[in-house]
Amino acid sequence: LPLSLSLALSLFLSLFSLSLPSLSLFSLVLLSHAHASRHRHILVVDLLSGPFVLIHPFSFSGCLSMECLPEGLRYFRTFSIAAGGVLLVRGTGRFLNSEYMNFARTLRVAQQGDASARAELCRYDGAYYAWPVDYPEKYQPPPLQFWSALLDGLKSTPWTPRHLVTFAIARTVGRPMLYPGSTALLNSQILPHFLTGRKQLIEEHGGQRFKIATQDHNNIDVVLVDRWADLDGRGKTLMVCCDGNACYYEVGGAQIAAKAGYSVLGWNHPGFGGSSGLPFPAQERRAIDAVMEFAVHLGFQPKHIVLYSWSIGGYTASYAAKTWPNVKGVIMDATFDDIIPLVLARMPEFLAGLSCAVVNNHLKLDNFEQIRHYKGPLLLINRMFDTMMMTQPGIMASNRGNVLFENIMMERFPKLMDEDTLPIFERLFSARHAQMLDDLRRDVGVDNDLCEAMVRSYAQQHSASLPSR
Repeated sequence: LPLSLSLALSLFLSLFSLSLPSLSLFSLVLLSHAHASRHRHILVVDLLSGPFVLIHPFSFSGCLSMECLPEGLRYFRTFSIAAGGVLLVRGTGRFLNSEYMNFARTLRVAQQGDASARAELCRYDGAYYAWPVDYPEKYQPPPLQFWSALLDGLKSTPWTPRHLVTFAIARTVGRPMLYPGSTALLNSQILPHFLTGRKQLIEEHGGQRFKIATQDHNNIDVVLVDRWADLDGRGKTLMVCCDGNACYYEVGGAQIAAKAGYSVLGWNHPGFGGSSGLPFPAQERRAIDAVMEFAVHLGFQPKHIVLYSWSIGGYTASYAAKTWPNVKGVIMDATFDDIIPLVLARMPEFLAGLSCAVVNNHLKLDNFEQIRHYKGPLLLINRMFDTMMMTQPGIMASNRGNVLFENIMMERFPKLMDEDTLPIFERLFSARHAQMLDDLRRDVGVDNDLCEAMVRSYAQQHSASLPSR
């Protein structure tokens, strides 16, 4: 039914549309959504509806006249023979390859729920959409699963011209700019690194690959390195890694945490790597919810989990910290407080209003508003010359990670960070070298020996760990 409706809509637009821009917008939205989410059914719609969409422009050029029909049929016959030959050669090669046939049999048995076949499947690497879902158990996808991502935003979008325009921009331009890792181009270009990184995690670190389903029926690509049984105490801590907007667990934080000896749960954002869906805020939240529930299902309690985030991954980490306030700790590396200032700094001034509308309606990432609810141990890592987080090139104080730090300090330590001490912190953030730090200490009147003595005294009387609130 969805395929028939799509074909009918494409044919209607082709025959009765009065302008090409409407066709272009429809095609762009559909193609962008399909290639990003990599749902096979929607890709079929793209391929089958494409010829109908092209009827409109070709009808004006005379290419669809009866005189051109024999020539068109010859082109169609040549293309069909070539395409059929390619499929025949590929199918024959797979059939004659004993290793591929073993893989196909293993996959078929694993899809039927056989645990030993599922474990054997980890030896192979293939199209991830065909893998069985590991969590929740006995998961059954809905019949219209491949439309859920496209319609997710429309459910909460008022049907007004302004909101429909922002919806189209967010789907076609905004999302690829904010999450380039969800584009088909970057996914295809980085495929060799995918295979190498995944091989390292599985073969060198004993990792296992899983497929988990979210509440909105996306499938999230997950890797687990379980070192709970290791004598090294680090294996008792599970690092849940939330990577950046162009990074994947195969080449991101999971690799670092695994090399450091921790237990690791790495996952790819919706639309990244083997994960389906699109990285919009609602789907991001449901994805990290599923990842955390899966971690607890594996036997790791929140008190054993540390959330590590990099860049835009701070959004999902801060949401998980808000939802699971008893986690062992949170690390936010090179992230920001709110995405809007960074967007405005990179867009032309005349598009400021439209940019804000697109972000507020569809791409709102407000890390501070989420992390402020978490009162546990929090580590912020800032890079002095991180130009991606700066709203003013070359001015370190404009780094939005500094603003995140200031807001958290005022939330947790209002007597330490206030309007009087804020200028001192801003000078601290602007210090480019040690001499500037020495000048700041001298101007403020800091006694290093006294400060060190107070810290030692606190550690002796209370704890070696500084207070987190």
